[in-house]
Amino acid sequence: MLKSVVTLVSALSLGALTLPEVAFAQELVVDPDPLIEINELIQGPDSELYRVLDAQLLTDGRLVLLNAGTQEIRIYDPSGALVARAGRRGQGPGEFTSPVSLRASVDGSIHVFDRGTARLTVLGPDLAVQETHRLSGVGSNTFPVGERMRPMQDGGVPRAISLRSVYDSGLLGLRSDSLRIVIDHPLDGVTEVARVVQGDRFGLSDGVGIAPWIPFGPRALVDAGPEAVVLGTTHSREFRVIDASGRSVRTVHADGRLREVQSEDWTVFQDSLMTWSANRVSPVGPDPRRDRLYRKFLREAPRHPTFPIFRALRVGDAGTLWLEQAEAGPSGDRIWQRVDSEGRVARLSIPPSWRPLDFGADHVIVQKEDEYGVESVFVYAFRSR
Repeated sequence: MLKSVVTLVSALSLGALTLPEVAFAQELVVDPDPLIEINELIQGPDSELYRVLDAQLLTDGRLVLLNAGTQEIRIYDPSGALVARAGRRGQGPGEFTSPVSLRASVDGSIHVFDRGTARLTVLGPDLAVQETHRLSGVGSNTFPVGERMRPMQDGGVPRAISLRSVYDSGLLGLRSDSLRIVIDHPLDGVTEVARVVQGDRFGLSDGVGIAPWIPFGPRALVDAGPEAVVLGTTHSREFRVIDASGRSVRTVHADGRLREVQSEDWTVFQDSLMTWSANRVSPVGPDPRRDRLYRKFLREAPRHPTFPIFRALRVGDAGTLWLEQAEAGPSGDRIWQRVDSEGRVARLSIPPSWRPLDFGADHVIVQKEDEYGVESVFVYAFRSR
């Protein structure tokens, strides 16, 4: 199913690109003043944040966030005051070792996925522990898929499972002979939504994604909405929506243009990779073996002919897709394309220093860091221009 969509390949690119402008039906503008600001310099120690990985607005206007640095789930009211907190490091009920995502459900409960223990914890509106489930399809050959693996409304979590794999030290990656993308549900077990059955080389991208060493090549974009998983690639304008039963329900079409990779682009890439390798700090000094491996990779790696169109995917509530374009805006802004359930396309520009945590129907939640690495979380409203 969708062989081109689920061939997980990477974009070892040159960074942000500047491509020809695409006409959008609607421009969205972020309001200058935030609706909510969580900042320890304003609210004090209760708002000290470290490694915020996910956040969502609740139906009553409060903000729930995952502070992974302290293994906590916190709720703040619209004034920014802390009203509830739960969680600590451990493996007991309500404890976490590596929480990575959350989902606020329509009934007020909050699902938290802990990658470290492979568990889904269900918290009540007051953050009291209601249920704890261990995912059934997790093993040593199981990897996260997508950047955040946010649980679905019913608690299912998208996963990637390698059925047969061995490490290939020659290309510093993983060779997978069969890979499945599944929804791992705590009660219903594993539902397969797509499969790769040919041998492809994969490398683990800082523990939260799977990507092979193919410069400028397509990489899988996967994210879960409340009721469906969306699959696509960085080079495709089509994204397939698959429900919790594994059934393909519709295809969403985005806007974008491909640009060919020129010989000078490849030269810059080679020079950048070898410079990066030479500047890496090693406790034993220069590492000739590493340089030889990179040079071997540059000789053998296939050269993809086009740059990516997109670099990230987020699925909002009500089936809205948010796609970060590979090209930067005129002043380096990050350009996000919104495609709603009726196929209408709009564009939202945000500063390059903002890291989006969630997109709502009329707001965006972002994480920022100051020059000292102090984290803050902001909720901004946006509107049509």
